[in-house]
Amino acid sequence: MLEDHPEYIIKQRTNQVMKQDGERQYYVKWTGYDETGNTWESEQKLLAEWPFVLKEYRRCNVQTEPIHVSNMDAETVFEYTNSVVDWEASVDCIVYVEKSKLSGLVVYVKW
Repeated sequence: MLEDHPEYIIKQRTNQVMKQDGERQYYVKWTGYDETGNTWESEQKLLAEWPFVLKEYRRCNVQTEPIHVSNMDAETVFEYTNSVVDWEASVDCIVYVEKSKLSGLVVYVKW
């Protein structure tokens, strides 16, 4: 039987217990399971058993300065997005995919 292993990390949190410094945990999607099999795992466990998954999550989730587009109107944004023929070269990695409340998927992308 194959050992279970993480497919990717969805998100992170800091578990605050009794107002002390909390333990960092990661919400993991497991290979071969649907979203009902996702679990919160400690940072220590991931570092010890699957460091490559944590490294990939951190690579794709580098905190950067927020981009302010408040001075751009919708027409300018749509003009740009409609002018791009191939998005694949612009995508660094897909961070997370989830089911939409509407039909389809929502995809979080790091550019």
